[in-house]
Amino acid sequence: AFSLAIFVVGLAPIAFASFMYLPFEDPIIEPHWFYFSSFGFFLIISNLLLSLAEKIKVGLGALLLLSVMVYGLLVVRDANTNWKDQETYSRYWLSLNERNLTPYYGLGKSRLEQGDCAEAIQIFERGLTPRNYRTEQITTDLGIAHACVGNDEYAAMYYNSALSINP
Repeated sequence: AFSLAIFVVGLAPIAFASFMYLPFEDPIIEPHWFYFSSFGFFLIISNLLLSLAEKIKVGLGALLLLSVMVYGLLVVRDANTNWKDQETYSRYWLSLNERNLTPYYGLGKSRLEQGDCAEAIQIFERGLTPRNYRTEQITTDLGIAHACVGNDEYAAMYYNSALSINP
Protein backbone atom coordinates (compact mmCIF):
# COMPACT_ATOMS: atom_id res chain seq x y z
CA ALA A 1 0.00 0.00 0.00
CA PHE A 2 2.86 2.37 0.80
CA SER A 3 4.51 1.68 -2.55
CA LEU A 4 1.26 2.23 -4.40
CA ALA A 5 0.69 5.49 -2.50
CA ILE A 6 4.14 6.79 -3.51
CA PHE A 7 3.45 5.81 -7.12
CA VAL A 8 0.04 7.53 -7.23
CA VAL A 9 1.22 10.65 -5.37
CA GLY A 10 4.09 10.90 -7.86
CA LEU A 11 1.69 10.68 -10.82
CA ALA A 12 -0.66 13.44 -9.59
CA PRO A 13 1.68 16.37 -10.41
CA ILE A 14 2.47 14.76 -13.77
CA ALA A 15 -1.22 14.67 -14.65
CA PHE A 16 -1.47 18.38 -13.80
CA ALA A 17 1.80 19.39 -15.47
CA SER A 18 1.01 17.66 -18.75
CA PHE A 19 -1.74 20.22 -19.36
CA MET A 20 0.06 23.35 -18.11
CA TYR A 21 1.25 24.41 -21.56
CA LEU A 22 -2.27 24.64 -22.98
CA PRO A 23 -3.32 26.42 -25.21
CA PHE A 24 0.22 26.83 -26.61
CA GLU A 25 1.00 23.13 -26.81
CA ASP A 26 -0.77 19.80 -26.88
CA PRO A 27 -0.61 18.00 -23.52
CA ILE A 28 2.90 16.65 -23.03
CA ILE A 29 4.68 14.44 -20.54
CA GLU A 30 8.44 14.67 -20.22
CA PRO A 31 10.19 11.51 -19.02
CA HIS A 32 12.10 13.17 -16.17
CA TRP A 33 8.76 14.04 -14.53
CA PHE A 34 8.44 10.39 -13.47
CA TYR A 35 11.34 10.70 -11.02
CA PHE A 36 9.25 10.53 -7.81
CA SER A 37 6.62 8.10 -9.07
CA SER A 38 9.35 5.73 -10.24
CA PHE A 39 10.32 5.11 -6.59
CA GLY A 40 6.84 3.75 -5.96
CA PHE A 41 6.92 1.76 -9.20
CA PHE A 42 10.21 0.08 -8.34
CA LEU A 43 9.04 -0.64 -4.79
CA ILE A 44 5.91 -2.31 -6.20
CA ILE A 45 8.00 -4.37 -8.64
CA SER A 46 10.47 -5.39 -5.90
CA ASN A 47 7.60 -6.45 -3.62
CA LEU A 48 6.11 -8.54 -6.42
CA LEU A 49 9.45 -10.16 -7.18
CA LEU A 50 10.09 -10.93 -3.50
CA SER A 51 6.66 -12.48 -3.05
CA LEU A 52 7.17 -14.50 -6.23
CA ALA A 53 10.61 -15.61 -5.06
CA GLU A 54 9.10 -16.87 -1.77
CA LYS A 55 6.63 -19.03 -3.68
CA ILE A 56 9.17 -20.70 -5.95
CA LYS A 57 12.47 -22.36 -5.21
CA VAL A 58 15.22 -20.06 -3.99
CA GLY A 59 17.55 -20.80 -6.91
CA LEU A 60 14.85 -20.19 -9.48
CA GLY A 61 13.81 -17.00 -7.66
CA ALA A 62 17.39 -15.74 -7.67
CA LEU A 63 17.66 -16.51 -11.38
CA LEU A 64 14.40 -14.68 -12.06
CA LEU A 65 15.51 -11.69 -9.99
CA LEU A 66 18.89 -11.59 -11.71
CA SER A 67 17.24 -11.84 -15.15
CA VAL A 68 14.91 -8.92 -14.38
CA MET A 69 17.82 -6.82 -13.09
CA VAL A 70 20.00 -7.53 -16.15
CA TYR A 71 17.08 -6.74 -18.47
CA GLY A 72 16.42 -3.50 -16.57
CA LEU A 73 20.07 -2.47 -16.80
CA LEU A 74 20.11 -3.13 -20.54
CA VAL A 75 16.94 -1.08 -21.05
CA VAL A 76 18.29 1.81 -18.95
CA ARG A 77 21.62 1.67 -20.77
CA ASP A 78 19.84 1.88 -24.13
CA ALA A 79 17.58 4.73 -22.98
CA ASN A 80 20.51 6.74 -21.63
CA THR A 81 22.02 6.93 -25.11
CA ASN A 82 19.10 9.24 -25.89
CA TRP A 83 19.81 11.44 -22.85
CA LYS A 84 23.58 11.83 -23.15
CA ASP A 85 23.37 15.53 -24.09
CA GLN A 86 20.84 18.19 -24.99
CA GLU A 87 21.25 17.84 -28.74
CA THR A 88 20.90 14.05 -28.76
CA TYR A 89 17.84 14.19 -26.54
CA SER A 90 16.21 16.96 -28.61
CA ARG A 91 16.81 15.06 -31.85
CA TYR A 92 15.39 11.91 -30.27
CA TRP A 93 12.35 13.82 -29.01
CA LEU A 94 11.75 15.28 -32.48
CA SER A 95 12.03 11.81 -34.03
CA LEU A 96 9.13 10.78 -31.80
CA ASN A 97 6.99 13.88 -32.31
CA GLU A 98 7.92 16.73 -34.66
CA ARG A 99 4.76 18.65 -33.73
CA ASN A 100 6.02 19.20 -30.20
CA LEU A 101 7.83 22.52 -30.37
CA THR A 102 9.83 22.28 -27.13
CA PRO A 103 12.80 20.28 -28.50
CA TYR A 104 13.41 22.86 -31.23
CA TYR A 105 14.55 25.23 -28.51
CA GLY A 106 16.90 22.65 -26.96
CA LEU A 107 18.34 21.65 -30.32
CA GLY A 108 18.79 25.25 -31.46
CA LYS A 109 20.39 26.17 -28.15
CA SER A 110 22.80 23.26 -28.49
CA ARG A 111 23.80 24.28 -32.03
CA LEU A 112 24.23 27.89 -30.85
CA GLU A 113 26.47 26.79 -27.96
CA GLN A 114 28.58 24.79 -30.42
CA GLY A 115 29.02 27.86 -32.62
CA ASP A 116 26.89 26.66 -35.54
CA CYS A 117 24.83 29.86 -35.62
CA ALA A 118 23.42 29.38 -39.14
CA GLU A 119 21.93 25.98 -38.29
CA ALA A 120 20.72 27.32 -34.93
CA ILE A 121 18.77 30.02 -36.80
CA GLN A 122 17.07 27.44 -39.02
CA ILE A 123 16.13 25.26 -36.04
CA PHE A 124 14.90 28.18 -33.92
CA GLU A 125 12.75 29.44 -36.78
CA ARG A 126 11.06 26.02 -37.05
CA GLY A 127 10.12 26.22 -33.37
CA LEU A 128 9.10 29.88 -33.41
CA THR A 129 5.32 29.90 -33.52
CA PRO A 130 2.70 31.65 -31.40
CA ARG A 131 1.88 28.23 -29.88
CA ASN A 132 5.36 27.71 -28.44
CA TYR A 133 5.64 28.63 -24.78
CA ARG A 134 9.38 29.23 -25.30
CA THR A 135 8.84 32.07 -27.79
CA GLU A 136 10.64 34.57 -25.56
CA GLN A 137 13.75 32.39 -25.21
CA ILE A 138 13.74 31.50 -28.90
CA THR A 139 13.51 35.13 -30.02
CA THR A 140 16.31 36.09 -27.65
CA ASP A 141 18.54 33.30 -28.92
CA LEU A 142 17.60 34.11 -32.52
CA GLY A 143 18.93 37.60 -31.84
CA ILE A 144 22.16 36.11 -30.49
CA ALA A 145 22.47 33.75 -33.48
CA HIS A 146 21.87 36.53 -36.01
CA ALA A 147 24.45 38.71 -34.25
CA CYS A 148 26.84 35.75 -34.43
CA VAL A 149 26.53 35.56 -38.23
CA GLY A 150 26.61 39.34 -38.63
CA ASN A 151 22.92 40.02 -39.38
CA ASP A 152 22.69 43.04 -37.10
CA GLU A 153 19.27 44.16 -38.36
CA TYR A 154 17.71 40.77 -37.66
CA ALA A 155 19.50 40.58 -34.31
CA ALA A 156 18.01 43.92 -33.26
CA MET A 157 14.58 42.88 -34.56
CA TYR A 158 14.59 39.63 -32.52
CA TYR A 159 15.96 41.36 -29.40
CA ASN A 160 13.16 43.94 -29.62
CA SER A 161 10.63 41.17 -30.19
CA ALA A 162 11.85 39.38 -27.06
CA LEU A 163 11.62 42.62 -25.10
CA SER A 164 8.05 43.16 -26.27
CA ILE A 165 7.14 39.66 -25.00
CA ASN A 166 8.83 40.15 -21.64
CA PRO A 167 10.28 43.59 -20.83
